[in-house]
Amino acid sequence: MKKILLVLTAVILSISVLASCSADTSGNLSKDNAVTEDYNATTGMDGVIFDKDESAVESPTTTTETDVTDGRKIIKNAQMTVETKTFDNFLATLEADIAKLKGYIEQKEISTAGNDYRSAEIVVRIPAEKLGEFMSKVSENGNVTYQNESAVDVTSSYNDIERHIKSLETEQERLIEIMKKADTLADILAIEERLTQIRYELDGYEQRLSSYDEQIAYSTVTLSVDEVEVVTVGEDDGFFTQVKEGFMGSVKAIAWIFRTLALVILSGSPFFILIGGSVAAIIGIIKLAQKKRKNK
Repeated sequence: MKKILLVLTAVILSISVLASCSADTSGNLSKDNAVTEDYNATTGMDGVIFDKDESAVESPTTTTETDVTDGRKIIKNAQMTVETKTFDNFLATLEADIAKLKGYIEQKEISTAGNDYRSAEIVVRIPAEKLGEFMSKVSENGNVTYQNESAVDVTSSYNDIERHIKSLETEQERLIEIMKKADTLADILAIEERLTQIRYELDGYEQRLSSYDEQIAYSTVTLSVDEVEVVTVGEDDGFFTQVKEGFMGSVKAIAWIFRTLALVILSGSPFFILIGGSVAAIIGIIKLAQKKRKNK
């Protein structure tokens, strides 16, 4: 029993040393985080290495594997707003491109506005190394009016979790060896209780690592697709293209006005007939009264 107590004491001292080292590491991380927070407060960024907004863009900048520093854990995401005159064809081409690049659609929602034009909100997961290629294909198939790319460095958090896992696994191995030599039920129950806690903590850390790995391997692209009759003209488009699209836009606007007026008149015709009949009846009564007065 004394030997076991001595071994337990040695394990506790070892854990204390590891905890002290972890505390020092956490302290350093806290300092780094404090510096990062000060920087974020100044720049408005939170762990973002790269963040780019573009409006009425013609084609996205291609992102390659060389954009990521070796050994760093980078999560890359993007958002795009796209206009298309051929809504169904655009979606079909988009799904084909996603399949070719070994990606998948995580979420898709299609809605119809009051003007009968459709829109879609699509969340796509694409292998990170093919993000730039995918964005280029989207730009080729539709008119991109907005684009944003971001990259978040999670290396520090990732490495910290790995250190916690290693420390817990070391403690777990030592406790298992001690339990083999325990000769009282109380000692065995105490060790099993701690082992249960360790397994629970390990599961949580491993799930976080798995989540990081999935986000690092597959970038998230949020697409907003709008069906239009006339695409937005950018400054980079040619003069005649701008004139053509502007003219078509004016024609469509005039057609929409006449269509709206026709709908209002036709849908309100019963009301207009009732008012017209009432006015005609009142005018007839007034004329009849005036005629009677003249006869008198």
